[in-house]
Amino acid sequence: MPHKRQHDINNVQDHAGGTNNTVIGTDGGVLAEIPFSSGVANDNLVRRDASGDIAVNLAPGGASAAASKQYVDNVAVGLKWISPAQVLNIKDDGDAGGAPPAANAGDAFVVNNWGGGYNDGDIVEYDGTSFNVILSNVGGEPPNGTRAVVIDAAAAGSFAGHEDEIATYDTGTSLWSFTSPVDGNAILMVGENGINENRAYTYDATPGEWIQFSSLGAFEQMQFYFGVDGTLTVGDDQTLWLVAGQAVTAIEAYAVVKTGPTGAALTIEIEKSSNQGGAWSTVVSSAALQIADGSQEGEATGLSVSIAKNDVLRINIDQIGSTVAGADLSVALKVIK
Repeated sequence: MPHKRQHDINNVQDHAGGTNNTVIGTDGGVLAEIPFSSGVANDNLVRRDASGDIAVNLAPGGASAAASKQYVDNVAVGLKWISPAQVLNIKDDGDAGGAPPAANAGDAFVVNNWGGGYNDGDIVEYDGTSFNVILSNVGGEPPNGTRAVVIDAAAAGSFAGHEDEIATYDTGTSLWSFTSPVDGNAILMVGENGINENRAYTYDATPGEWIQFSSLGAFEQMQFYFGVDGTLTVGDDQTLWLVAGQAVTAIEAYAVVKTGPTGAALTIEIEKSSNQGGAWSTVVSSAALQIADGSQEGEATGLSVSIAKNDVLRINIDQIGSTVAGADLSVALKVIK
């Protein structure tokens, strides 16, 4: 039997405690994290002054530096926070005719005659596999004051023609009203269980789009690691299960072997379970994550699959090389919070 091993999830943004925590500053004119201590260069955005007190420098660097006064104005001082929203990409609230609409990951809808146990007035979002309720209805309509951002030019129903605007629901009129963002508006997504929960976005009037920025609510990247020692065989449960300590979204997966397969591709599937292995669903399919015949590495990108807190993860090997099976497999699943 091959020896099985796995590694726990790692948060790549953790920093050690103590007096030398990093701060945002400039390193040769490039925005960077630098030691947070007395006596560091005066071009830091945040630094300790001569007496050791925390100070904010509003005129760091030269005009061309990433940490210039213009950068501070645009990214910090210039942000104009507006009320949070539940979803980032509301698409439609029209009559669906008894069946859920086709959707891409991140698309959100107001349920209207979907059938199938869905409740009219719920705000739901598609995670790439299924629809999740982001905000429950009150009396068959969205709660008063519900806010959503219209991202897609192809939005329909009440949202048609309102690309990039913020929609607000009024139960008194049972209508959505719309406001146009201005350059520098910042908004936080607060819809529970949403793909974009706790991420913040700012509106850039040129070219005219909402952009996630690295401040409050910015995403954190993490990875799950799996490994299988020795010659590979086909089968499920190739390692011990890993558990998600928080809700995340899978975005990419990578696989590498010390000995590559020959005669056929090596195909790997990553699955999740919310009931300790009672049922499994696909996070990364074996059609997406493959190491080709004669190769030693492969990747699956462009994913957007939600993994809930306390979900467990496993890898399956669906196919091995027909001449040389392949050996010593490592798999990394990249996720964002």
